[in-house]
Amino acid sequence: MISFINKLCVFALFVIIKNSCFSQINTFSATPQSATNCSSCTGDTWTVTPYCYIIYSNATGFSKDLNLTNLGFNIPANAIIKGISLAISSFSCMPEEYYDSDVKLLVNNIPTGSNKATSNNFLPYPSYNNIMYGDTNDSWGNALTPLIINDVNFGVTLKFMHSVSTSFSCFQLNGPFPSMGPFSFPAIKVYYVPATSNTNTPTASIIESQTSNPATLNAFSFEGKMYVNNTSSEIIENAKMRIYNSLGEIIFSEQKTIAPKEIESFSVNSSITGFYFFTLTSSKNELIYSKKIFINPE
Repeated sequence: MISFINKLCVFALFVIIKNSCFSQINTFSATPQSATNCSSCTGDTWTVTPYCYIIYSNATGFSKDLNLTNLGFNIPANAIIKGISLAISSFSCMPEEYYDSDVKLLVNNIPTGSNKATSNNFLPYPSYNNIMYGDTNDSWGNALTPLIINDVNFGVTLKFMHSVSTSFSCFQLNGPFPSMGPFSFPAIKVYYVPATSNTNTPTASIIESQTSNPATLNAFSFEGKMYVNNTSSEIIENAKMRIYNSLGEIIFSEQKTIAPKEIESFSVNSSITGFYFFTLTSSKNELIYSKKIFINPE
């Protein structure tokens, strides 16, 4: 009798496990290719540089909304969006008090959904302060689809508050990649379930990661130039940078040597604007780096 009950329990457990809904979660990370101040917003203006975003202030009050878009996502059209996360690193040039006031998603360039601001004091002086907004199962109060996320006007908007009036202060916003030094941008990550996931296979713990930010190399566009940040301790001899259009045609090519721990710039033709494919190859024509990137000549 006991043996029969034990077998029945084992069979029941097998049925439960077999029919449980397991799904594989993929992630896709990207960094903003466009950063603009909200034109209709009042407050301190962000200074957008090739490396970071900075507020300069000499009084208490709010910053303008900083809108970060053109992420270059390419989420499969039939995927199910599970969540969004935003990773940033901040730095205050003086021991002043700054707080996050608004952190929202931009859907078609309009702030939408939940405000993820924590109202925490960003007082990292004289070091960097890292923070993560959102997670695997957080859609920020939005009904998100791949069509929305892949749009060039999808992104995040951030506003900060300075609580102490001084003669001068500044707050700098960077990305979350310490190995790349302070010159990196905030990273937005999308968590999604591919439509082809096997819902009867126990793969819930598997997370595949795609990222546009390798540990030792990054590339970005700003005001008609391409920048390549080599954070490794090795020189890249005669590196060839190429830009391809959607047809796979080379529309720009230039060759330079990139020194260790240096940022090298490449001038791009002013007629090139929009999304392109960027590659960097070695002197032996070996692919070192590739990225889908947005180029804006302005």
